Amino acid sequence: MEERLEFLIKIVRQAGKIALSHFDKGDKLSITEKQAQDYVSEGDLEVEKFLVSKLSEKFPEDHILGEEGISPKQANTSLEKFEQGSWIIDPIDGTTNFISGFHYWGISVAYYKHGEVRLGCIYAPAIDKFFHVRQHAGFYLNDVSVTAKSASKKRLHEIKPIIGLGLGYKMEARETLDLLEYIKGLSFDYRKLSCCSLMLADTALGNFTAYYEPQIHSWDCAAGILMVLESGGSCSDFFSATGRGLIHGKPLLAAVDATFYARLTPLLQRIFPT
Repeated sequence: MEERLEFLIKIVRQAGKIALSHFDKGDKLSITEKQAQDYVSEGDLEVEKFLVSKLSEKFPEDHILGEEGISPKQANTSLEKFEQGSWIIDPIDGTTNFISGFHYWGISVAYYKHGEVRLGCIYAPAIDKFFHVRQHAGFYLNDVSVTAKSASKKRLHEIKPIIGLGLGYKMEARETLDLLEYIKGLSFDYRKLSCCSLMLADTALGNFTAYYEPQIHSWDCAAGILMVLESGGSCSDFFSATGRGLIHGKPLLAAVDATFYARLTPLLQRIFPT
């Protein structure tokens, strides 16, 4: 796993330079609307193409699951084969932020095998934050271990807990308002920054008390889930034996510790659109 992580860190840093070159284009950036309120930019496509090429060349036995598509030879890959070892790629998580000139976006890549995320990287080049994680080996920001949260942050969670929210474009206004009303009823404040991977990394850092999204894809959250777990947090069972989370996505709840997670678990039983 160490070889995989070292290689991943190297190519994700390179991919960050590619992404920044497109981010700096501003209004000249080429953008396509995949469906209503769901966009892809030329930056997304070039970054994913680069990462897929490098990973396929270095680890030809591995499978690849990416937000913008997978290689033709793996288009019919079964869940069983994905379980044998797969790279899960979101070339630019937070594309709406990216195309709007807002700096809160990142590249997220994770390695998944036999039902678990084994390692991952999240890189936010526009704000100079590089997160990496390996199962049972800790969580790092810019090569500094952040596995232990400060006492001051723990105290802040008790005084004013903050939950990060992912509210998909498929949610109706009434359903969104119902969710926000429920969150406020729990005495939580909330933030929505439209980048799941970075919000999970910020939860692992203790900047958020928790993160919740009614329906999310694996490429948005795989690396971030492991970061939350390695920092001592709790997370819902996203990668269950059915494979639904890996292939189709599912609800996600993560929190800085088991106590806050328990307070928020009713969210997982609430009915929201998929």
